[in-house]
Formats: sequence, C-alpha cells, structure tokens
Amino acid sequence: MSKRPCAIKLEDPGLETAALRFVPLDASHRDLILSSGIEDAVWRWMPALKGGTSFEQYFDFMLKAHEANIYTTFVLYSKETDQFLGIAGYTDTNRQHRRTRIAIAWFAPDLFKPHFFQSAQLALMKRALDWGAKRIEWSINPENEFMMEQLEAIKPVFEARLRNYERLAGGRWADKMVYSMTRPEAADRIKDLEFSLESTPTPSY
Repeated sequence: MSKRPCAIKLEDPGLETAALRFVPLDASHRDLILSSGIEDAVWRWMPALKGGTSFEQYFDFMLKAHEANIYTTFVLYSKETDQFLGIAGYTDTNRQHRRTRIAIAWFAPDLFKPHFFQSAQLALMKRALDWGAKRIEWSINPENEFMMEQLEAIKPVFEARLRNYERLAGGRWADKMVYSMTRPEAADRIKDLEFSLESTPTPSY
C-alpha cells in the first residue's frame, strides 16, 4: 500500500504573516546574513561543530542540512520594508514519525521587535500542522534568559532539562530545556496567539 504524500512540505515557499515574509535559505543569502551583525546575537549559544566553529561554517552546515531536508531554514524579511530581519525554521525533523523541532528565531540585534518572535513562531506552528506534525518541539539553553522569556510566552509544555547536553562554540557545556506541544495543543495555542496578535496593533517599522 503506497503512502499518500503530504500536500504541504515544511520548506515550501509562500510562508508569511502580517509582518514577516519567510524565504527558504539558499547560497545567495550568505553575504546578507554574515554581514548583518546577527553573529553577535547567536555566538554565545552556537553549538560547536566538528572541525571547528565559525559563523561561516555554521551557515554552510545550515545550508547542507536544509538541502538534505533535515533542517528547514528560512530567511526573514519585513513585509513592509523588505529589509532582512533574521532567520528561523525547523531542526531534527522526522517525517516518518511526524515530529519536528522549531528552532529559536534569531534576529539582527538592531532590528528585533518583540512581536516578531511570536509572529514567527505562530507561522512555523501553523506550517508544521499543515505538514501533518503530531508533535512540535522546542529546545533551548536555559541561560538564554531573553529567549526563554519569549518562548515561555508561547506557553509550550515543559518536558525535561537535559544536563550537559552540548558543547558550545566557546567551549562551555550547556544544558537544554525541552518543551513541546502535541497536535491538539498546538491547534488551540495557535487560536490564542492569532487572537493576541490581532488584538495588539502592529507597531510601525
């Protein structure tokens, strides 16, 4: 018996919100991302890579993982100004078991606005459900207090603290906090987030 393919792929173009446009990562984004200042925002939390770590190596890693459909990375642009804002996407996707992990969105430091994070997470959650996800997961370093606060506002379910989970680019070992939502939980939370974002006037850029 053949499997019916899912109509929506995580990496499909066309994903957007009222504020953000998501463009699938490709090699043409290298200079844009490397020159944006985003490296300063993520370096403390970047996992070490085999053979050494630099942000350029990390870009190559993301690109290869994206092309292999293990990671799905989007470049974020402002819909109003068409300005580059940051990156977001999925990691550790398992198509057989219909689960994926939403990566914490990173924004260029001087361009971040609080509603961007929730807007990005909402879009990625909706796309994951359209793809057929049974489980959506988040994994975050608890020392990253700012992103912890942003993520907890989404109200995922806390599952575990994984101690000494990975070595960071700077050499330190870090824990990871694991959160998740099942499909019904995500569907309910999406409704709450949509109402919240619609009720709050979108700040001008």
